[in-house]
Amino acid sequence: MAREALRKDLRGEVAFLACYDQVVRSVNERYDLSGSTLTKLILMVHQNGGVLLKNRRKQFLGEVEDAALNFIESSVKHFMQETGASGNSSSSLLKNKGL
Repeated sequence: MAREALRKDLRGEVAFLACYDQVVRSVNERYDLSGSTLTKLILMVHQNGGVLLKNRRKQFLGEVEDAALNFIESSVKHFMQETGASGNSSSSLLKNKGL
């Protein structure tokens, strides 16, 4: 039973990392964002099922243009569907990033 739970967690983490890598590549082709800001945004959007909450959007509007925020949000949502990455799979990565 523990082994199956571990496999499920690992599959979720792998799906998240695939989603993360694809979003980073897509965003970097179009926008110039710092790596840490982009990581935070991807993790937040991913954790919330492909949605950037309004208060988080306001938090980043000073340093990230609205078009970039929209692109990140839609990209995460798209790649979550494509890779099967659920919002729960990024929870351990969020803890490691201090978010």
